[in-house]
Amino acid sequence: MEQQNQQQDLSFTLNGKDYKYSECTEEQQQIVQQLNDLQNQIAELDFKYTQVSGAKNHFTDLLSKSIEDSSSDKSKENNKESDS
Repeated sequence: MEQQNQQQDLSFTLNGKDYKYSECTEEQQQIVQQLNDLQNQIAELDFKYTQVSGAKNHFTDLLSKSIEDSSSDKSKENNKESDS
């Protein structure tokens, strides 16, 4: 009940104008709730994007290093064979 009272006391700004949640119609309150949920989802997706992007960079670096090491090892083997 207390949470509902707190939500009723909230206000929001739309197109530069302030509105009280408690003065909105039930339909408008539902739309405000939808918008709040969407904003939360956007923030969560942004957080996940940062994580996934960082992981992608990490694995790209690992692959690059692995290929460089592999190329370096092959180069050393070729030099040993030509010296023989």
